[in-house]
Amino acid sequence: MVLYCIFVLVEILLHTILCRKELKREDIALEHANEMNLKLVLIMDFLQIPLSLVFTRFLNVFGAWIPDLKTDCANSFSGTFAGRVFFLIIAIILTGVGAAMSLNMRVIPNPGDGIVQAIADTIHKSTGFTKNCFDLFNICVTISVGLIFAHHLVGIGLGTVLAVIGVGRAIAAFNYLFYEKTKTLAGL
Repeated sequence: MVLYCIFVLVEILLHTILCRKELKREDIALEHANEMNLKLVLIMDFLQIPLSLVFTRFLNVFGAWIPDLKTDCANSFSGTFAGRVFFLIIAIILTGVGAAMSLNMRVIPNPGDGIVQAIADTIHKSTGFTKNCFDLFNICVTISVGLIFAHHLVGIGLGTVLAVIGVGRAIAAFNYLFYEKTKTLAGL
């Protein structure tokens, strides 16, 4: 939660800087409109915190219903290594598609995706590329902290590495195929 709050604070800072830059380039007559847009963006940034609390509660509820693949499904396909990788790939694709849709439609994203969108808007790069870079940065920080304090890798496995690569690529692929359609659907 602390990390999500930090992400939201960084988003607020980036959006404020971005709006001020646009204000300097725009006509003075549009100043009031830009201030109204900034207020809306900042409200949406702040709403990511309560949204993440609600979303986390839903994950906990549904997580209690999902079987532990190692113990409950050991003899089925989903309990094998190949089955677990298959379901991981499906999860990565669905996560990327969901993130791309929410980011493209500019609805309130989770803070992890929101900061990626704010950075992408600021540096004028694609969301998929920015997601890959941001996730790579986070995995490097995690590896460093684990090695410094625990003297071994903590919380980094094959699934983490595949997700770091895969989610950004899934976002990029979805945007390549469906970006205009989602913008039209959202009325943007």
